[in-house]
Amino acid sequence: MEEAIPHLLRASDLRPDDPLAAINIATYAQMHGNYSAAVNGYAKVLRLTRSNALLVMARTNSGYAHYSLKEYDGAKLDFEAAVQLQPENFLAYRGLGLAAQKSGDLADAIRDYERTVQLAPIPSNFLFLAQALELDGQSEAARAAQAQAARMSPDLSEDHATIKHFISD
Repeated sequence: MEEAIPHLLRASDLRPDDPLAAINIATYAQMHGNYSAAVNGYAKVLRLTRSNALLVMARTNSGYAHYSLKEYDGAKLDFEAAVQLQPENFLAYRGLGLAAQKSGDLADAIRDYERTVQLAPIPSNFLFLAQALELDGQSEAARAAQAQAARMSPDLSEDHATIKHFISD
């Protein structure tokens, strides 16, 4: 990606209406912690294309960029738009869960995490669900979700790091 970015920037200068260059530049900005530039780049993608795949990617990634900026309402709007475009998008449902949890709505967070687990039954998704259930006082259900994650993977250290990254302030 580091080698590609100068070429993408040049391509964007030559063809400012290229949505692929725009989404890759926005993704690069997001990967490097420049979330405001990422949000602006994803907004540009939305103006440049009608490709469902690019729109879904832009909306989902923009949601996570807004989330990183602690702009939870903006994140929620993007994640909702991504789900409308692609109802099986587990990353958008996970994002909806995160945004709901940050706003204090554990019931919605749990519902969204449950949908995430249905769409992508992977350890990290069970752990997101488990921590929300625990916060909601549903200890037995939280232990069941944690146990499911543990059955799927003997080493959950990366999954726990992912949860900590998104949940801690």
